[in-house]
Amino acid sequence: MRHVLHELKTWPAPFRDIKRGLKTFEYRRDDRNYEVGDDLLLREWAPDSGYTGDEYLVAVPHLIRGPDFGIQAGFVCMSIKPVKEQPR
Repeated sequence: MRHVLHELKTWPAPFRDIKRGLKTFEYRRDDRNYEVGDDLLLREWAPDSGYTGDEYLVAVPHLIRGPDFGIQAGFVCMSIKPVKEQPR
């Protein structure tokens, strides 16, 4: 299985919900060739001040590409789960 790390800017509210386990998916423009087995390093980004320094690592166990199942063409919906070893 392939293993690629994608670093992604994530706004504060969804970032907090992902860390709390409330948000278990990412809906993104399909511009990075995302695949099952990839990791996403989510970096909290505040629009008024930039990156906060907080990061959270998640894995992609499943994804659906548009235009299937109501996903817009050119977008992907990825299920995500926390990676046990988090960056410091």
